[in-house]
Amino acid sequence: MDILPFKKFLWLKKLSKTITGDLDQQLRALSLLSRYDAIYAMINGPIVGLCFLRKAGLLKTPIIVLAHGLPPYDHPSFKISYQGADHVIATNRVTYERIKSRYNLPDEKITLMNWWSDIEFYPDYSREERTEPFLFSNGQSWRDYSTLFQAVTKAGIKAKFIIPESQLSSDYGKNIEVTVYRKNPHANFQDGFMPGDFLPILRKTTIVAIPLDENRLHRSNGITNMMEAFAAGVPVIMTESPCIDIDIEREGSGFWVKEGDVEDWVEKITRISNNPTLQKQMAANARKTAEKYKVQSFSEGLCQTIKKVTN
Repeated sequence: MDILPFKKFLWLKKLSKTITGDLDQQLRALSLLSRYDAIYAMINGPIVGLCFLRKAGLLKTPIIVLAHGLPPYDHPSFKISYQGADHVIATNRVTYERIKSRYNLPDEKITLMNWWSDIEFYPDYSREERTEPFLFSNGQSWRDYSTLFQAVTKAGIKAKFIIPESQLSSDYGKNIEVTVYRKNPHANFQDGFMPGDFLPILRKTTIVAIPLDENRLHRSNGITNMMEAFAAGVPVIMTESPCIDIDIEREGSGFWVKEGDVEDWVEKITRISNNPTLQKQMAANARKTAEKYKVQSFSEGLCQTIKKVTN
Protein backbone atom coordinates (compact mmCIF):
# COMPACT_ATOMS: atom_id res chain seq x y z
CA MET A 1 0.00 0.00 0.00
CA ASP A 2 1.19 3.52 -0.82
CA ILE A 3 -0.07 6.84 0.51
CA LEU A 4 -0.13 9.45 -2.25
CA PRO A 5 -0.78 13.22 -2.10
CA PHE A 6 -4.48 14.09 -2.04
CA LYS A 7 -3.90 16.68 -4.74
CA LYS A 8 -1.08 17.37 -7.18
CA PHE A 9 -2.50 19.17 -10.22
CA LEU A 10 -5.09 21.52 -8.72
CA TRP A 11 -6.22 22.91 -12.09
CA LEU A 12 -7.05 19.41 -13.32
CA LYS A 13 -8.91 18.60 -10.12
CA LYS A 14 -11.11 21.70 -10.43
CA LEU A 15 -11.72 21.26 -14.17
CA SER A 16 -12.76 17.62 -14.03
CA LYS A 17 -14.48 17.19 -10.68
CA THR A 18 -18.08 17.73 -11.82
CA ILE A 19 -17.74 15.90 -15.15
CA THR A 20 -15.61 12.78 -14.89
CA GLY A 21 -14.73 12.86 -11.22
CA ASP A 22 -11.34 13.87 -9.89
CA LEU A 23 -8.99 13.26 -12.83
CA ASP A 24 -6.03 14.52 -10.83
CA GLN A 25 -6.27 11.42 -8.65
CA GLN A 26 -7.58 9.02 -11.29
CA LEU A 27 -4.86 9.67 -13.87
CA ARG A 28 -2.16 9.32 -11.24
CA ALA A 29 -3.79 6.07 -10.11
CA LEU A 30 -3.89 4.71 -13.67
CA SER A 31 -0.14 5.15 -14.03
CA LEU A 32 0.44 3.06 -10.90
CA LEU A 33 -2.14 0.28 -11.21
CA SER A 34 0.37 -2.36 -12.26
CA ARG A 35 1.61 -2.32 -8.65
CA TYR A 36 -1.74 -3.09 -7.05
CA ASP A 37 -4.28 -5.91 -6.82
CA ALA A 38 -7.36 -3.75 -6.14
CA ILE A 39 -8.66 -0.17 -5.93
CA TYR A 40 -10.56 0.98 -2.84
CA ALA A 41 -12.10 4.46 -2.79
CA MET A 42 -15.05 6.60 -1.80
CA ILE A 43 -17.92 6.50 -4.29
CA ASN A 44 -17.72 10.15 -5.30
CA GLY A 45 -14.97 12.17 -7.06
CA PRO A 46 -11.93 9.91 -7.20
CA ILE A 47 -13.46 6.86 -8.88
CA VAL A 48 -15.99 7.68 -11.65
CA GLY A 49 -13.62 7.46 -14.63
CA LEU A 50 -11.97 4.28 -13.35
CA CYS A 51 -15.38 2.63 -12.86
CA PHE A 52 -16.30 3.58 -16.43
CA LEU A 53 -13.13 1.90 -17.72
CA ARG A 54 -13.81 -1.15 -15.57
CA LYS A 55 -17.39 -1.45 -16.82
CA ALA A 56 -16.18 -1.13 -20.43
CA GLY A 57 -13.68 -3.93 -19.89
CA LEU A 58 -10.67 -1.62 -20.33
CA LEU A 59 -9.41 -1.90 -16.76
CA LYS A 60 -8.34 -5.21 -15.24
CA THR A 61 -7.91 -4.04 -11.65
CA PRO A 62 -11.03 -4.75 -9.52
CA ILE A 63 -12.68 -1.81 -7.75
CA ILE A 64 -14.29 -1.60 -4.30
CA VAL A 65 -16.27 1.55 -3.51
CA LEU A 66 -17.38 2.87 -0.13
CA ALA A 67 -20.70 4.73 0.24
CA HIS A 68 -21.80 6.75 3.28
CA GLY A 69 -25.00 7.98 1.65
CA LEU A 70 -27.07 8.36 -1.51
CA PRO A 71 -28.52 11.75 -2.54
CA PRO A 72 -32.23 11.86 -3.46
CA TYR A 73 -31.34 13.05 -6.97
CA ASP A 74 -29.71 10.79 -9.56
CA HIS A 75 -26.66 11.50 -11.70
CA PRO A 76 -25.05 9.49 -14.52
CA SER A 77 -21.81 9.28 -12.52
CA PHE A 78 -23.60 7.41 -9.71
CA LYS A 79 -24.85 4.71 -12.07
CA ILE A 80 -21.42 4.37 -13.69
CA SER A 81 -19.71 4.07 -10.32
CA TYR A 82 -22.10 1.60 -8.72
CA GLN A 83 -22.49 -0.61 -11.76
CA GLY A 84 -18.83 -0.41 -12.79
CA ALA A 85 -17.45 -1.29 -9.36
CA ASP A 86 -16.82 -4.94 -8.50
CA HIS A 87 -18.18 -4.48 -4.99
CA VAL A 88 -19.97 -1.78 -2.99
CA ILE A 89 -19.68 -1.30 0.77
CA ALA A 90 -22.50 0.72 2.36
CA THR A 91 -21.86 2.02 5.87
CA ASN A 92 -25.51 2.14 6.96
CA ARG A 93 -28.69 0.21 6.24
CA VAL A 94 -30.64 3.08 4.63
CA THR A 95 -27.85 3.68 2.11
CA TYR A 96 -27.51 -0.07 1.50
CA GLU A 97 -31.20 -0.47 0.69
CA ARG A 98 -31.40 2.66 -1.48
CA ILE A 99 -28.34 1.81 -3.58
CA LYS A 100 -29.39 -1.80 -4.03
CA SER A 101 -32.90 -0.80 -5.11
CA ARG A 102 -32.02 2.17 -7.35
CA TYR A 103 -29.23 0.44 -9.27
CA ASN A 104 -30.55 -3.14 -9.13
CA LEU A 105 -27.44 -4.54 -7.49
CA PRO A 106 -27.45 -8.26 -6.67
CA ASP A 107 -26.85 -9.36 -3.07
CA GLU A 108 -23.35 -10.60 -3.83
CA LYS A 109 -22.24 -7.17 -5.10
CA ILE A 110 -23.11 -5.03 -2.07
CA THR A 111 -22.33 -5.41 1.63
CA LEU A 112 -23.48 -3.53 4.72
CA MET A 113 -20.53 -2.69 7.00
CA ASN A 114 -20.75 -0.19 9.82
CA TRP A 115 -17.69 2.06 9.89
CA TRP A 116 -16.17 2.82 13.30
CA SER A 117 -13.20 4.36 15.06
CA ASP A 118 -9.88 2.89 16.15
CA ILE A 119 -10.31 2.66 19.93
CA GLU A 120 -6.59 2.01 20.38
CA PHE A 121 -5.91 5.58 19.19
CA TYR A 122 -8.30 7.25 21.66
CA PRO A 123 -7.62 7.35 25.41
CA ASP A 124 -10.61 6.38 27.56
CA TYR A 125 -11.62 9.62 29.29
CA SER A 126 -14.85 8.21 30.72
CA ARG A 127 -13.38 8.07 34.24
CA GLU A 128 -11.79 11.52 34.11
CA GLU A 129 -13.01 13.93 36.77
CA ARG A 130 -14.36 17.10 35.17
CA THR A 131 -14.43 20.32 37.16
CA GLU A 132 -17.50 21.66 35.33
CA PRO A 133 -19.85 20.84 32.44
CA PHE A 134 -18.26 21.55 29.07
CA LEU A 135 -19.70 21.10 25.58
CA PHE A 136 -17.63 20.60 22.42
CA SER A 137 -18.77 20.69 18.79
CA ASN A 138 -16.75 20.49 15.60
CA GLY A 139 -17.25 19.43 11.99
CA GLN A 140 -17.91 20.98 8.60
CA SER A 141 -20.25 18.80 6.55
CA TRP A 142 -23.96 19.66 6.47
CA ARG A 143 -24.22 21.14 9.97
CA ASP A 144 -26.87 23.26 11.69
CA TYR A 145 -24.76 25.46 13.95
CA SER A 146 -27.36 28.23 13.95
CA THR A 147 -29.64 26.11 16.15
CA LEU A 148 -26.76 24.99 18.37
CA PHE A 149 -25.52 28.55 18.93
CA GLN A 150 -28.97 29.53 20.20
CA ALA A 151 -29.36 26.45 22.38
CA VAL A 152 -25.92 26.60 24.02
CA THR A 153 -26.26 30.33 24.63
CA LYS A 154 -29.61 29.70 26.32
CA ALA A 155 -28.36 26.70 28.33
CA GLY A 156 -25.40 28.71 29.60
CA ILE A 157 -22.95 25.78 29.50
CA LYS A 158 -19.31 26.56 28.70
CA ALA A 159 -18.56 25.45 25.17
CA LYS A 160 -16.05 25.38 22.35
CA PHE A 161 -17.02 25.25 18.67
CA ILE A 162 -14.58 24.55 15.83
CA ILE A 163 -16.54 25.38 12.70
CA PRO A 164 -16.35 26.74 9.13
CA GLU A 165 -16.44 30.51 8.78
CA SER A 166 -19.67 30.21 6.78
CA GLN A 167 -21.43 28.76 9.87
CA LEU A 168 -20.28 31.50 12.25
CA SER A 169 -23.12 33.27 14.05
CA SER A 170 -23.08 37.02 14.59
CA ASP A 171 -24.81 36.70 17.95
CA TYR A 172 -23.91 34.17 20.63
CA GLY A 173 -23.20 34.05 24.35
CA LYS A 174 -19.88 34.70 26.06
CA ASN A 175 -19.99 31.10 27.30
CA ILE A 176 -19.05 29.93 23.77
CA GLU A 177 -15.48 30.01 22.44
CA VAL A 178 -15.29 29.75 18.66
CA THR A 179 -12.37 28.66 16.47
CA VAL A 180 -12.74 28.88 12.69
CA TYR A 181 -11.17 26.13 10.59
CA ARG A 182 -7.88 27.48 9.26
CA LYS A 183 -6.92 26.77 5.67
CA ASN A 184 -4.20 24.26 4.99
CA PRO A 185 -3.24 23.30 1.41
CA HIS A 186 -2.25 19.80 2.55
CA ALA A 187 -5.50 19.02 4.40
CA ASN A 188 -8.86 17.98 3.07
CA PHE A 189 -12.07 18.14 5.12
CA GLN A 190 -10.96 19.30 8.57
CA ASP A 191 -8.55 21.95 7.32
CA GLY A 192 -5.54 22.37 9.54
CA PHE A 193 -6.61 19.82 12.17
CA MET A 194 -5.72 16.19 12.77
CA PRO A 195 -7.76 13.84 15.02
CA GLY A 196 -5.10 13.99 17.72
CA ASP A 197 -5.52 17.76 17.97
CA PHE A 198 -8.94 17.28 19.56
CA LEU A 199 -7.82 14.93 22.36
CA PRO A 200 -6.96 17.66 24.92
CA ILE A 201 -10.42 19.17 24.34
CA LEU A 202 -12.22 15.82 24.59
CA ARG A 203 -10.45 15.13 27.88
CA LYS A 204 -12.35 17.95 29.58
CA THR A 205 -15.57 17.59 27.55
CA THR A 206 -18.76 16.32 29.19
CA ILE A 207 -20.95 16.53 26.05
CA VAL A 208 -20.15 16.37 22.34
CA ALA A 209 -22.85 18.10 20.28
CA ILE A 210 -23.46 17.15 16.64
CA PRO A 211 -26.09 19.40 15.00
CA LEU A 212 -27.15 18.19 11.54
CA ASP A 213 -29.18 19.81 8.77
CA GLU A 214 -31.67 18.19 6.38
CA ASN A 215 -28.89 16.37 4.49
CA ARG A 216 -28.86 13.85 7.37
CA LEU A 217 -31.85 12.22 5.63
CA HIS A 218 -29.58 10.76 2.94
CA ARG A 219 -26.02 10.95 4.35
CA SER A 220 -24.36 9.60 7.48
CA ASN A 221 -22.77 12.98 8.18
CA GLY A 222 -21.67 13.45 11.76
CA ILE A 223 -20.77 9.80 12.25
CA THR A 224 -17.03 10.50 12.48
CA ASN A 225 -17.58 12.98 15.32
CA MET A 226 -19.89 10.51 17.04
CA MET A 227 -17.34 7.70 16.75
CA GLU A 228 -14.52 9.89 18.08
CA ALA A 229 -16.61 10.99 21.05
CA PHE A 230 -17.62 7.43 21.97
CA ALA A 231 -14.05 6.15 21.61
CA ALA A 232 -12.89 8.88 24.01
CA GLY A 233 -15.69 8.05 26.44
CA VAL A 234 -17.81 11.19 25.97
CA PRO A 235 -21.64 11.27 25.70
CA VAL A 236 -23.19 12.65 22.51
CA ILE A 237 -26.23 14.79 21.77
CA MET A 238 -27.03 14.57 18.07
CA THR A 239 -29.74 15.46 15.58
CA GLU A 240 -31.88 12.42 14.71
CA SER A 241 -30.50 10.67 11.61
CA PRO A 242 -31.93 7.69 9.72
CA CYS A 243 -28.51 7.09 8.12
CA ILE A 244 -26.78 6.18 11.37
CA ASP A 245 -27.49 2.61 12.46
CA ILE A 246 -26.40 2.96 16.09
CA ASP A 247 -29.20 4.06 18.43
CA ILE A 248 -27.29 6.22 20.91
CA GLU A 249 -30.22 6.32 23.35
CA ARG A 250 -30.63 2.54 23.35
CA GLU A 251 -26.88 2.24 23.98
CA GLY A 252 -27.24 4.70 26.88
CA SER A 253 -24.52 6.86 25.33
CA GLY A 254 -26.40 10.09 24.70
CA PHE A 255 -29.58 11.69 23.36
CA TRP A 256 -31.18 12.37 19.99
CA VAL A 257 -32.74 15.77 19.30
CA LYS A 258 -35.14 16.94 16.61
CA GLU A 259 -33.72 18.95 13.72
CA GLY A 260 -33.78 22.71 14.33
CA ASP A 261 -35.44 22.38 17.76
CA VAL A 262 -33.66 24.81 20.09
CA GLU A 263 -35.72 23.84 23.14
CA ASP A 264 -35.03 20.14 22.60
CA TRP A 265 -31.30 20.90 22.53
CA VAL A 266 -31.53 23.00 25.69
CA GLU A 267 -33.47 20.28 27.52
CA LYS A 268 -31.02 17.50 26.60
CA ILE A 269 -27.94 19.62 27.36
CA THR A 270 -29.37 20.60 30.73
CA ARG A 271 -30.37 17.04 31.56
CA ILE A 272 -26.76 15.85 31.25
CA SER A 273 -24.96 18.92 32.59
CA ASN A 274 -27.13 19.07 35.74
CA ASN A 275 -26.70 15.37 36.53
CA PRO A 276 -23.04 14.30 37.03
CA THR A 277 -24.13 10.72 37.78
CA LEU A 278 -25.97 10.48 34.44
CA GLN A 279 -23.01 12.04 32.64
CA LYS A 280 -20.57 9.49 34.08
CA GLN A 281 -22.85 6.57 33.25
CA MET A 282 -23.31 7.80 29.68
CA ALA A 283 -19.54 8.33 29.38
CA ALA A 284 -18.87 4.73 30.42
CA ASN A 285 -21.55 3.48 28.02
CA ALA A 286 -20.06 5.59 25.21
CA ARG A 287 -16.70 3.85 25.52
CA LYS A 288 -18.40 0.44 25.71
CA THR A 289 -20.32 1.27 22.53
CA ALA A 290 -17.07 2.11 20.72
CA GLU A 291 -15.48 -1.11 21.94
CA LYS A 292 -18.46 -3.11 20.70
CA TYR A 293 -18.43 -1.57 17.20
CA LYS A 294 -14.66 -1.12 16.83
CA VAL A 295 -12.95 -0.42 13.52
CA GLN A 296 -11.26 -3.83 13.57
CA SER A 297 -14.61 -5.41 12.66
CA PHE A 298 -14.85 -3.15 9.61
CA SER A 299 -11.23 -3.90 8.69
CA GLU A 300 -11.85 -7.65 8.81
CA GLY A 301 -14.88 -7.26 6.54
CA LEU A 302 -12.89 -5.12 4.12
CA CYS A 303 -10.11 -7.72 4.01
CA GLN A 304 -12.63 -10.42 3.10
CA THR A 305 -14.06 -8.19 0.36
CA ILE A 306 -10.60 -7.54 -1.11
CA LYS A 307 -9.90 -11.29 -1.15
CA LYS A 308 -13.25 -11.91 -2.82
CA VAL A 309 -12.74 -9.46 -5.71
CA THR A 310 -9.10 -10.42 -6.32
CA ASN A 311 -9.60 -14.20 -6.44
